[in-house]
Amino acid sequence: MTGIYLSISIKYFTGHSCCYIKRYHFLEGLSCYWKGLRIMEETKVKKVEKPFTPFSYRKTAEDAFDRMFAHYRSSIIVLSYSSNGFPDRTALEKLLRRYKTRVTVHEKPHRYHFGTHRGVERAEVTEYLMVGE
Repeated sequence: MTGIYLSISIKYFTGHSCCYIKRYHFLEGLSCYWKGLRIMEETKVKKVEKPFTPFSYRKTAEDAFDRMFAHYRSSIIVLSYSSNGFPDRTALEKLLRRYKTRVTVHEKPHRYHFGTHRGVERAEVTEYLMVGE
């Protein structure tokens, strides 16, 4: 295993607005010094423009995860994910096990307390931390 750690921010398909790159872009921007990213100065939280990513669409998400896991097969893979995402936990574990002999999943209940999630049923999710070694 290498001593290099890689953080990739992705927007994954959830069926509703959940663009992590656009809204929570600090690490993504820091990793490339915001080169090529336009910060939307007119927005309250200074979002970046929504980039295309195959993780964002139901038709291409599973293949995108499969290709990412294959690419990093010689590294330890740590994936933070939510139960409201697509593909679901079972599908992601199955994909990760193609490349990793040991997969551990940690779970924690979570309740969103901001934005459009406030007071709605979908605000309650389970957050996963998947570790493939």
